[in-house]
Amino acid sequence: FPSHDTMDVSASMKDSGAIGTARDAAAALYETLSRAGVAVSVMVFNHFVSVPVPFGVPLGKAKSIISRIKSSGSTADYEALRHAHQMILRRPESRKVVFALTDGEGRPASARKQIDIGTRAGVTTVGIGIMTNVGHVYPDSIRVDNLSDLASASFNRIKLAA
Repeated sequence: FPSHDTMDVSASMKDSGAIGTARDAAAALYETLSRAGVAVSVMVFNHFVSVPVPFGVPLGKAKSIISRIKSSGSTADYEALRHAHQMILRRPESRKVVFALTDGEGRPASARKQIDIGTRAGVTTVGIGIMTNVGHVYPDSIRVDNLSDLASASFNRIKLAA
């Protein structure tokens, strides 16, 4: 299955100190999934949406790019989810998963609607709340305060999503 890791890089992530945890989590997810043979890409969003790590980037280069990601601006979570769902739906694999690493400070109602649209289209969307609970936006979510939380909690979600 392909995985599209969507990372919030808005100012609220910087202000709360969550951006470092988000970078660590994104790098760990990328490494774990790519070593398991999963096609992985990383999208970042603030008031813009971009894909600094497209599908097929080697692990070392991807981790280097992720480590340099900065945060600023507002939170275009709905737009990022819509774009991530559209990109992953173009992939040939039957299982499709989007991991959204975020503090949930965007447009929650619009993001929830997009998650529902993705679900109906066959995309599993898992919210990874960075230093916060994002269950109010992502029905399938976990909270990650540090990298050990990711190891213990999210990999169970990864198995369920696969």
